[in-house]
Amino acid sequence: MRYSDTFESRDQSRLGAMFGWLNNRIRCYPEQLNLQTSRVPHDGDQRPEVWISDEHRDHPLFIEQQEGMTLERLGEIHAGAICPNNQTPKP
Repeated sequence: MRYSDTFESRDQSRLGAMFGWLNNRIRCYPEQLNLQTSRVPHDGDQRPEVWISDEHRDHPLFIEQQEGMTLERLGEIHAGAICPNNQTPKP
């Protein structure tokens, strides 16, 4: 509620990090619904950063957030978003 109540204020960073749950499915990752997160708001209508909690340090999404990913891995994620289930898109 604090985040949405102050969205127009343009200085949301003063709110500090907030606890949250990841409630989206992201292709190319194992189950990630209800992962604990920390949301860090930014000023000036910028989207917040969302970090997976240390509670999930073995989850690939946590690991890639902390360590980064290869260009090849980025390509896998991109291909999965465009061509789910390895199907070639129809022209």
